[in-house]
Amino acid sequence: MANLLIFVVRGLWKSIDDNRPVVIRRVIQGFTRLPLMLSLCVSMPLMAAEDDMLKDGVLETPAVSVINAADAINESNQETIDPQQLFKQKLDELTPLRGTDMDYVATQTELLLPIFKSMPLALQYRFVFLKGHSFALKGESDKATAFIKAEMASPPPEMLKAEYVKILALLAAIYADLDDVTQTLQILNQIVPFLGSVDDIDNEAYVYMMMVDMLSRMTRFDAALQYTDALYATLDKVTNAMRRCYISGIHANSLMNALKEDPAQRRRLMDLLIDAKKECDTAGEMEMVSSQLRSMSELYLLKDQEERAQATLDKAYRLSLDNDSTLELGFIYAALAEMAIRAEQFTLAEKHYLQALESAKNLDINRLLVDTTLGLSELYEKTQQLDKALMYRKQYGEYNAIKMQDIQGELTTFESAKLQLLEKDRQVQSLDRQQALFFAAKQINERKQTQMRLGMTLLVGGLFFLLLWTIISVMQKRRYKALAQNDPLTGIYNRSAGEELGMALYQQSRQEQRQFSLISFDIDDFKNINDCFGHATGDWVLKKIVAVIAPFIPDDAIFARMGGEEFMILLPNVNEEAAWALAEDYAATLSAINTQYSGHDFVVSVSFGVTQAILPDVKLDSLLKRASDVIAFTQHKGSDFIGKRHRDFSYGSVSI
Repeated sequence: MANLLIFVVRGLWKSIDDNRPVVIRRVIQGFTRLPLMLSLCVSMPLMAAEDDMLKDGVLETPAVSVINAADAINESNQETIDPQQLFKQKLDELTPLRGTDMDYVATQTELLLPIFKSMPLALQYRFVFLKGHSFALKGESDKATAFIKAEMASPPPEMLKAEYVKILALLAAIYADLDDVTQTLQILNQIVPFLGSVDDIDNEAYVYMMMVDMLSRMTRFDAALQYTDALYATLDKVTNAMRRCYISGIHANSLMNALKEDPAQRRRLMDLLIDAKKECDTAGEMEMVSSQLRSMSELYLLKDQEERAQATLDKAYRLSLDNDSTLELGFIYAALAEMAIRAEQFTLAEKHYLQALESAKNLDINRLLVDTTLGLSELYEKTQQLDKALMYRKQYGEYNAIKMQDIQGELTTFESAKLQLLEKDRQVQSLDRQQALFFAAKQINERKQTQMRLGMTLLVGGLFFLLLWTIISVMQKRRYKALAQNDPLTGIYNRSAGEELGMALYQQSRQEQRQFSLISFDIDDFKNINDCFGHATGDWVLKKIVAVIAPFIPDDAIFARMGGEEFMILLPNVNEEAAWALAEDYAATLSAINTQYSGHDFVVSVSFGVTQAILPDVKLDSLLKRASDVIAFTQHKGSDFIGKRHRDFSYGSVSI
């Protein structure tokens, strides 16, 4: 993880223009605002595409010096100069000054703030980036995040996705600068889906670098691997030697964090480190080479090749001295101290640990402070210097408490041990007991939490499967009900469902003394159609008839296939005349069917029977019988009765 941090700092130093060395040096020395300043390296090409977007509506006039941006742009409305062009020129003027003249940029962007909403969206995006960055560099991070989130609330148009991603990357950098890992990862996860559609390899690599950095800081090395691989995939598209050095180095060191304890992976890790070293040699990045050598030394040590580890680490040390790399030297001093302890050279180990501690304090690197104070504490315990051991163990607890809230127990342990310094043996035993109790309590707490999580998982899982089973049961019941009620060919009610629902509807109409009519119709010579053209054509006719009539069936009516080619329509609240009118409409609709779409040319003839319920009709069967008799009468008489109205007053039925 320390190596990954080195790469971020080196990338920061080399990626920003040379006209800002004072700003960068201040950042490196204080080790603050790293992600924020690093965002400069991907923001420099942000403005490249706006000319193409605006050229159709913007005057190509020479750049003018704008003293008060808002006044000049407002005055341009009465002149011939395009205000959009003046706004763009002002952005061009302020963009390179972000890191060197922050006060001037802040003042000028405040003047532009009231009018930027009237500009084209491309210029608005440029201004949001500039203003948000200005807020952040002046230490007004809350204003920066609020401004950017308010202006970027809506999704971007297709042509501005790249600019949208850059602005969100700036927002992520600001949250990273505030050590708000949760917000940083949320913004980065919001960016990642856009990367596939944005052709910007620099910004893509930068976002993946931040993802790897955030996850590594949380010691989520396995989760960081997927973004490490995505970052490494950009290497083939990058030609700049320095950027290739950073990408290959981050990839190698991220895998090192995750896989170094696996002996089977160490050969692969060594090859990746060697490749990264070659890339950095080519780029002339000797400080980066030093970091790679230190990682290689660690691998040699894991393989018990102490002589090669020492020689490689010595080479890294000399390179860091030659390049005056204070940050890298701090980690090298700590590694040299560990090597000296293995050789039982305790005086030399003490010297190197103290050098590492000084570097860690100067740069305020918490990870190095934790490692060096812990190393010094263990070293002084080995050499029986218990006063110093306790002093550095306390410092270790204080530094480690920044990331681990539950480590306070160790501080109590050391305070208690201080009171027992008169007797060395008892003090050491007390330390051991307190440490054992601390780790035992921690294990018990972890087990309780694991059991709670397991219980919650089982409960939630059980509820989920119960809900899933209920949903499946309901869906199956609906499916079985539909299969039982519907005719599989036409999709309307089948005979049993039609009679059951129809009887209930008829009884309700009788109880409420409402009118009730029935239309029944039959396809003439349907057997002849099947015999001549095949059953597939007959099925086509049945489905076609239902398809053309169904849209005209009243909502409260029941439409059912009674079997074969016979159909029934039950009409509540409809008298015989209205039912007759509907039947005539249906007949006209059916007569327009073009049978050529079935693959054959023939005529579809349909006989209708219409009847209205009368007082003696106790059941629905009597209505069906009358309508069927009319249809049979019509079909018996032949085609002369098709389209003609016939009443049989004894039955109260009508046919066409």
